[in-house]
Amino acid sequence: MFEAGWLRAISARQNDKSSEHKRSWLLYMRCWFLHNRQSFWSIVSVSRSFSITCCNLFYVVLCQNARIFIKNFF
Repeated sequence: MFEAGWLRAISARQNDKSSEHKRSWLLYMRCWFLHNRQSFWSIVSVSRSFSITCCNLFYVVLCQNARIFIKNFF
């Protein structure tokens, strides 16, 4: 199914029929998403956990620097 969507998209592009071309590319994208959805969601979850870790680390560093600044200032 994935290859069929890809071949239809290429042939429609060569024939230059805009509605058929658009339909074929939508079919290709749908096939690609269904084919790769597990890896897509794993990438999303990894990037989400990475960003949460970075935010937490930034928050800890910011709080420690603020404590040091307040202790030295007062």
